Parts: sequence; C-alpha cells; structure tokens
Amino acid sequence: MNGLRGTFNLRSPMCLTAVLLAVMFLVGVTIGAFISGRTSESERETFKSAIVYSAEHSSENPLKTARTSFISVSAVGLFFWICGFFTAAITVVLCGTTFIYKGVAVGYTVGMLLHTYTFKGLCIAVFTILPQYVFFLPFVFYLAGRATVFELKRGNNNGLKEYIKLLLPLVAVCLISAFADAFVSGGILKLFSRTF
Repeated sequence: MNGLRGTFNLRSPMCLTAVLLAVMFLVGVTIGAFISGRTSESERETFKSAIVYSAEHSSENPLKTARTSFISVSAVGLFFWICGFFTAAITVVLCGTTFIYKGVAVGYTVGMLLHTYTFKGLCIAVFTILPQYVFFLPFVFYLAGRATVFELKRGNNNGLKEYIKLLLPLVAVCLISAFADAFVSGGILKLFSRTF
C-alpha cells in the first residue's frame, strides 16, 4: 500500500510532471480547436473529402491499419521512455513539446469535425478518436512522469530494472490502442460513412 500511496502523491515529481504534461496537452487541444475555427470553406471541403475517403477505406484492411497505428503509437511511447535517459529538464521540454503537438492535432481534428458535421462530427470524434486515446494518453502521462523520476534517481540499479520493466506494459498499451484504432474506430467510421 505504501508503494501506491507514494506513486499517487500529488507532490511527487512524477505526478507533477504528469499534470504539467496533461495541461500542455490541453493547451495544444485548445490551440488546435482555435486554428480549426479559422479555416476557410475550401479547407473544410478538403477535410470533408478526406473524412469520406477515410470512411470508405477504413475497414478494407484492418490489420494493415493496426500495424501502422501500432508503429505510430509505439514510436511516441518509446520516445517518452527514452527521454528518461536525459536530464529532467530536457525530458519535460521534449515530452511537453510532443504533447502540445499531439494536442493541436487532436483539437484541430475534433474542431474540424464539429465545424463540418456539427452533432454528427461530435459523435464521430467521440467514437473514433477517443477509443485509441483512452488507454494510451493516461499511460503516456504516467510514463513521462516515471521518466522524470528515473532520471532523478539514475544511479540506482533497481530503478533501472524497474524502468526497463515499463517496456512490456508500453507494448501492451500500444497494441490495445492500435487495435482500437483499426477495429473499433474503423468500424464506427464505416457506419457513419453511410450517412455522409
């Protein structure tokens, strides 16, 4: 029980880092949503065409989609894990920049869906974007926090063993996220494509 209490101590460097990165992600989402509100009608038509194309081809080869998604989310997760070998300041800056970028991408996409399809766009966002992030984002916030703590305690060999053990859950979370993207999001997008 002491281990869990120490893990979720809001004043610990790990929790502070995770909260800071979550705030950076939300700032990115806000920026992305703001940018999507400034798009022209032709850009929205291009976005609409891309969504229709994705919907039509989303379930053609779900295993290929899962593989591509796994590579993408694994690269991000592995990047955060590798950041643990840098200084804490560099880790926070690199992870923060990445979270702002991911936030802008999510905010822009959701904003464009809302501007283009209104309520249907909200449903598409909730059912196609959320499933792939529901496991991945909390784990990556945790992983980035652990990277900061690992860097602060780098001289400890037990810390290195514990840090290396994070790779297995990282792979599991990336697999879950990839299959949610390929099968859940792809299938739901295909259902929505009939109403476009």
